[in-house]
Amino acid sequence: MRELFTMWQNTRMIVMTAISASAYVAVLLPFKGFVIIPGLTEVRPGAAIPVVFSFLFGPAAAWGTGFGNIIAETL
Repeated sequence: MRELFTMWQNTRMIVMTAISASAYVAVLLPFKGFVIIPGLTEVRPGAAIPVVFSFLFGPAAAWGTGFGNIIAETL
């Protein structure tokens, strides 16, 4: 749990957070129009991004996909 907060002291981890957030948004936005049941479900191939990036970036991927999800939901 400590790693989730101490990562903000490392510039490299902050950059990896930004990379994972931007990649998550870039994958989610093109599929925003593919709605299966309006207001309930949609096609989200971006759900694979957190799994892949968690192996690559660790805690930075958790923060990045969280920020990316907030950005994609507001657009």
